[in-house]
Amino acid sequence: MNKFIARKLPLAACVMHLSTGALAGDIEEIIVTSSLIDATADSISNPLHIVDGSAIANDATQSLGASLGDLVGLSTSDYGAAVGQPIIRGMSGSRVKILNNGVVVRDVSGLGPDHINDVDMNNIQQIEVVRGPSSLLYSNGSIGGIINIVDNTIAKQDFEKSEFKLGLEAQSVNDGDGYDLSYQNNIGGLNLSFAHKDSQFDNYDIPEGAIIHEDEDEVDHEHEEEEGGSLSNSDVGFTFTRLGVSKTGDWGFVGLSYTDNESLYGIPFHGEGHDDHDDDHDDDHDDDHDDDHDDDHDDDHDDDHDDDHDDDHDDHADEEGHGEERIFADTKSEVLNLKGSLNVGNGWLKKVDYHFRDSEYIHTEQHAEEEGHEGHGHNEEGPTTFSNDATEYGAVFDLSNDTVSQKVAVNFAKEDVSVIGAESFINPTQSEELTLGYYFDKEFDLFHLDFGIRHDQINRKGSLNHEEEGEEEHDHEEGHEEELESFEKDINSTSFALSLSTDISDQLKINVGLSSVERAPTAVELLMDGPHLSTARYEEGNINLQSETSNNIDLS
Repeated sequence: MNKFIARKLPLAACVMHLSTGALAGDIEEIIVTSSLIDATADSISNPLHIVDGSAIANDATQSLGASLGDLVGLSTSDYGAAVGQPIIRGMSGSRVKILNNGVVVRDVSGLGPDHINDVDMNNIQQIEVVRGPSSLLYSNGSIGGIINIVDNTIAKQDFEKSEFKLGLEAQSVNDGDGYDLSYQNNIGGLNLSFAHKDSQFDNYDIPEGAIIHEDEDEVDHEHEEEEGGSLSNSDVGFTFTRLGVSKTGDWGFVGLSYTDNESLYGIPFHGEGHDDHDDDHDDDHDDDHDDDHDDDHDDDHDDDHDDDHDDDHDDHADEEGHGEERIFADTKSEVLNLKGSLNVGNGWLKKVDYHFRDSEYIHTEQHAEEEGHEGHGHNEEGPTTFSNDATEYGAVFDLSNDTVSQKVAVNFAKEDVSVIGAESFINPTQSEELTLGYYFDKEFDLFHLDFGIRHDQINRKGSLNHEEEGEEEHDHEEGHEEELESFEKDINSTSFALSLSTDISDQLKINVGLSSVERAPTAVELLMDGPHLSTARYEEGNINLQSETSNNIDLS
C-alpha cells in the first residue's frame, strides 16, 4: 500500500490469518452464548452485545475502545493509538469494568485517561458487553456496565483436534507490523493452549491539510502546502503471551493459565511541567491552570506540526527552555489463574464455578530528552510508577432447574495500589472487597423476568502526607518533613437491577429495565494528591467522599 493512500486513510492495514486443521464438508451452525449466564444471545433480554472473536482477529490491531466503538451505545476515549478506553452510554473509567473470563482485570486504567487497558485480544472467543441484572454478579460499581473478554486458554471442553494459527499484519499509516500465533491440542487427556502476539507500530503519519490552525496569523504560509510529518509519541509496541492447561470430565473441568503482557507506547499529549501545576494548586487553581494550559499547549502544538517540524520545535525549545521530549509509558503484568467447575447435580445445586487469580501490574510513565537535544535546559523527568498487586477468589453456585435459572455469587478481592514518583502519587493503599450477589431468571406466561441484587462490603486503608505548617505545599522535591496521617474507611453498598420483556410478535420485542447501582469511591478518588502531566491538571482526592448511586431506566 503506497504512502499516498496511507496518508488519506486514518488506518491503512493488511491482515492475513492462516490456520491448519480439518475442513468440514458442511457449514457448521454457530450458537452464540453469553459465558456470564449460560444463555444464548437470542434469549437474553438485557441490553447486550456479543462480538465474535473472528471479527477482532480479521480487523486491524486497535485498542479495546476502538474495537468496540462502532457498537450501538458504545464509544471510545482515545489517547493516542495505544489507548482507547471504552465508554458505555457516557460512562467510562472506574464506572465501566473490564473483565477477562468473568474476573475483573486489575490494572490502573481507571487512574488516568492515558493508561492502557491490560487486555489481550489475540485468539479470543468473544467480547461481551453487558448491562442489566446479570452484570451485578461479576463486578461492583459497574454503573456503566461490564466488558468481558472471553478466551479458551483454560478449556472447558476437550479439544477435538489440533489447531495452529498464524497471523501477519502490516499498517502503512504508521510503518507498523506484527504477527500472532496460537496452538491448541489435547495431549494425553490434557488440553494445552498457547497464544502469542508481537506488534510494533511507529508514529502516525499526518496527512497534508490535517492540522487546523485556530489563528490564521499562526500559519506559516510559506510552508503551508508542505505541511505534514508525523505525530510525535504516537507509537506503540506490545507483546502478549498466554499459556494454559486444563482437564475435563463428566465431573466438570479444572485448569491453570499464565499470562505475561508487556507494552511500550508514546503519550502524544502532555502538560508543560511541574512548576505550572504547583502554582495552579493555590486558591486560583482552576483559572490559572486553564489559562496556562491553553496558552502553552496551543502554541506548542501549532509550532510542532508545521513544515519545518524538527527545526521549529528546536527553536521553540530554545526560547522556552524545553528540549524535544520523548514521553512514554511502559507496562508489565503477570497473571496466574486457577479456574474450574464442579458438576453437583443433587437436585437443588446444579454446579459450582470457582476461580482464583493473582496478578501483578506495573505501569511506568517517564519524560526524557530525545537524543541530541540534551542542551536545551529541560532535564529528564524521573519515572512515576503505578502499581497494582491483587488477589481475588470466588465461587458462583448454580441453583437452576427446568423452570428457573438462579445463581448465587460470593467473591473476595484484596488489592494493593500505589503511585510513587515525579507526578501524581498515592501512598500504598490496601483495599478488601467482600461481595454477595444473586441472579434470578424465569419465563412467565406473559413476560420474561431477570432480576439481580448485589451487596458489597469494602474496606480501604491508607495514608495521606501533610506538609508541616509553614512549608510550601506539595513541594516533594525539597525533602521537607511530612506528617503521615493514616486512615481506614468502611463502605457498604447495595445494587439491584430488574428487566421485564415480552414478545409482541416474531418481529417485535419490548424490554423495560430498571436499575439502581451504587459505586464506592476508588482509592484514587480518595487519596490522589499530585500533578499529572499527561492530563495537564493537579489531581487531588477527597477522603470524605461517599458512594455514588446511578438510577437507570432502559426501554428497548
